[in-house]
Amino acid sequence: MKKLGDDHTAHQKNNTSRVHKTALRLPPDLHAEIQAEAERNGHSMNTEILLRLRAGAPGQLPAELTEIKEMLQRVLDKIA
Repeated sequence: MKKLGDDHTAHQKNNTSRVHKTALRLPPDLHAEIQAEAERNGHSMNTEILLRLRAGAPGQLPAELTEIKEMLQRVLDKIA
């Protein structure tokens, strides 16, 4: 099964010449949180940070999760 972020990781590996490298200062607690989440999800901290940035503001779902939520709602509507 494809994991969230797999598309980004493959895209990033194929397009390294179009990536801008940036230094980022993080408080130690946030760094630890991101690192732990990245390890749980089986990807790099860079991918975890990009997924969080692309997800938008807190409370918003990434596009992939929004699509899954909509598909589940359609299934529930059919069986109700």
